[in-house]
Amino acid sequence: QEEVEGHKSYKQVVLDVDRSLKRFPPGISDEQRPELQDQLVRLIVRVLTKHPDLHYYQGYHDIAITFLLVVGEQSGFHIVERLSAGKQLREFMEPTMERTTYLLHFMYPVLNQESPELHAYLENSEVGTIFALPWLITWFSHVLPDYKDVVRLFDFFLAQPHYPMMPVYLATAIVLHRRNEILMSGSENCDMAYVHALLSRIPISDTLPFEKLLASASYLHSKYPPHSIEKEVKARIKRVRFAFL
Repeated sequence: QEEVEGHKSYKQVVLDVDRSLKRFPPGISDEQRPELQDQLVRLIVRVLTKHPDLHYYQGYHDIAITFLLVVGEQSGFHIVERLSAGKQLREFMEPTMERTTYLLHFMYPVLNQESPELHAYLENSEVGTIFALPWLITWFSHVLPDYKDVVRLFDFFLAQPHYPMMPVYLATAIVLHRRNEILMSGSENCDMAYVHALLSRIPISDTLPFEKLLASASYLHSKYPPHSIEKEVKARIKRVRFAFL
């Protein structure tokens, strides 16, 4: 416990965990929550202690709490540690978010192929990729209100060999699914603030065809594998950077 409390990220982890009450599913009593929060802090800091090259980020606790609730502290530690040290989460735990942002740019070539009109609208709005950042780094667990959807989604991601790209393709599938809603906003609302606010709010899960979206993400990945669109991604990033100069 002394080692845990002495870690440089301990205070930030505690702050984030204290804000995680909404991530507890129905049935978790008020008496159980403090102990679960203590377990979550220990689990996270133990991973960071074992791998000092990994950097904690806000949202990491959203992933860790899911495994804690399903398999408990000790097994949860081993799973989260393996995912963090491997290619599943390591991309998000670098000193900067540059690599994570790079992954999000893979949405746009796919959007352009599947719906040029939607792609043009999003590009004109200059909304970029930041709206999908919480989706990616928390495996959507921070934005989905239904616990059963979160654990279903984690099963889906864990079953994929294409880490960490499948969450990116799911994000793309969700944006494509909302194509009409976005385009109906009209040219008068084609600006960064409005489109960002619209995209950031994922509709309540009851209105999302969840299994259909998972199938769509798999289809998009098969049709547009990362290696086939990486050249377009790099060209887009170059254009975006040039525009800010």
